[in-house]
Amino acid sequence: MRKHILIAAICSAMLLSACGSPELTKLVKPLEIEEKKGDETFRDAQMQFTMSLLRQAVEHAADEECLISPYLAAEAWLTAANGNAGDENTDCFRGMPLSELNRYFVKWRNTQNGLTEAQSLWISPADKNTISKDVLRLYQGLSGTSVFAAERLSEGLNQWISDATGGVLKEISAPQNSDAAMLGALTFDAIWSNTYGENEVRNVLFYDANGGQLSVPFLCKDYDSAVYIEDDAVKGLRRNCSGQKYMFLALMPKSGSPAELLGNLSAEQLTSYIRSGIDTTLRTGIPVLEADLTQDIAALMPDVGIDQIVQRVSVNIGRGTTDSIFTLQMDDSSAKPAEQIMFDHPFVYFVIDRQYGLPLIAGTVNQVL
Repeated sequence: MRKHILIAAICSAMLLSACGSPELTKLVKPLEIEEKKGDETFRDAQMQFTMSLLRQAVEHAADEECLISPYLAAEAWLTAANGNAGDENTDCFRGMPLSELNRYFVKWRNTQNGLTEAQSLWISPADKNTISKDVLRLYQGLSGTSVFAAERLSEGLNQWISDATGGVLKEISAPQNSDAAMLGALTFDAIWSNTYGENEVRNVLFYDANGGQLSVPFLCKDYDSAVYIEDDAVKGLRRNCSGQKYMFLALMPKSGSPAELLGNLSAEQLTSYIRSGIDTTLRTGIPVLEADLTQDIAALMPDVGIDQIVQRVSVNIGRGTTDSIFTLQMDDSSAKPAEQIMFDHPFVYFVIDRQYGLPLIAGTVNQVL
């Protein structure tokens, strides 16, 4: 473990009482961090971080599927940076001071009531006396991060993630060595504003980048209320989900791959896609998306003295609830909408916080299995 990440201090009486347990934050009162409502400066800083992370993630994934949480990555990076004494290099957030980022982030984090998330820092048992009570309180107040001074055995990791997510996730994997590791997990299940009935789940051919094709389940609506996006580079769709709290944005490049699209996509252009488009009625088709990926993203982010930053992201863009099926009665003479968009080629998708206009989850679909 790199010692400079943690402020050396003698274990306080409170910590000594918890030394029998590997969780150092168990009896620590979270630091109260003054919240600050997000503004354009914060949005621009987070969007720069998001796009830098995404470009590297898709490049690292090559032709494989990519699934990552910029929100969870920002949380891990900020937590680690706050414990890295004397290092406040925030160029990845457009140079916004760390203290200001903390205030904005705490407010943003406290609005995410539609997510299941958890984060922990694991250090060697030999290093448990090198972390101060103040740092533990800051970790708890900023991101709710639990700190464990224990070997990362499968049983301990799985017990932590099950407890932290209320049993939603039951396992997580991480390299078994003595280096400090930040482990995070996030799950998201979409509940559409307009749900899908059984007759709206149809098999459609999906064409991958290598010329292959496979018939897979699609969510299809002949009369869908959504925001349609089109320019020289993409055709896209935006729909609200989870009680208008979040939006789903899908962008299908007109040519090239999702990786090439993201390579040329600026933070400003992504913000434009989040805000622009035409409210219309159109025919839509979206593959049923059930993705779950665990990966170490430390190499994708600026160094803050943590060699391993492992995140598990799980997303289910399914048919939503079935207790209030949306149906629209049309007579046989009614014409179908002129516009249609079928995501039957590789595309990029996002789950976005509507209040702040920031991506929580981003992924690519290169092939549907």
